[in-house]
Amino acid sequence: MDIPQNLKFLRSEPIRVNNTRPWNNSNSDKMKDRCLRKIQELENLRSDLINEYDSYTHDQLLFSPEQDRWNLLQVLDHLIVYEKSSSIYMKRQLSAKKYPPAPGFKSKVHYKFYKISLVLPFRYKAPVIVDSSRKTPRLEHLKENWETIRKEIKMIVETTDEDLLTLGIYEHPRTGSMNMEQTLDFLKRHILRHQKQIRRITGHERFPVLNINCQNRAKQLNFA
Repeated sequence: MDIPQNLKFLRSEPIRVNNTRPWNNSNSDKMKDRCLRKIQELENLRSDLINEYDSYTHDQLLFSPEQDRWNLLQVLDHLIVYEKSSSIYMKRQLSAKKYPPAPGFKSKVHYKFYKISLVLPFRYKAPVIVDSSRKTPRLEHLKENWETIRKEIKMIVETTDEDLLTLGIYEHPRTGSMNMEQTLDFLKRHILRHQKQIRRITGHERFPVLNINCQNRAKQLNFA
């Protein structure tokens, strides 16, 4: 998957060990375990989505309800590009000469309100760097990229000290800084929100329906 031009400067590099260590926070004792559980939740969602997408035909994957709306492949591409850009940003923060501060009270309040907004029926325009409107991605390519990106995110958690996971390693324009656990929770909620978009696409009255005779014939060929 190609990284947008305005993300080229964010290189995927190994996380450096920084000599400037933040003070130890007792609340971070089980942070890594919580983050790994969040990653497993993300993996379960990814597995379910991939299985669902594998069941769609080519016409269904390319169906768009309206001219300016994403099709199923573009929705999936958006989810993957968003996670890729998040991974790059986190690695940049953890490799900086000076660590970012932990999220403050204001950021925590903003995040709680933003979590509420994610379940409301509002539509947000995707930032340009994660806008998939003009893309024509292939499903197999997307699946491979998503698996790779998930491994990168898991490696960040596994190789980063627990006290660093509590810092504001990710920044969102609406919530402010977030620690690793909040970031992973945000990525989960981001997928759940777009699952509603997927339901709107597949539930559209013009969504292509696979002819039952063709479906039965396909099953016969698979078992041949």
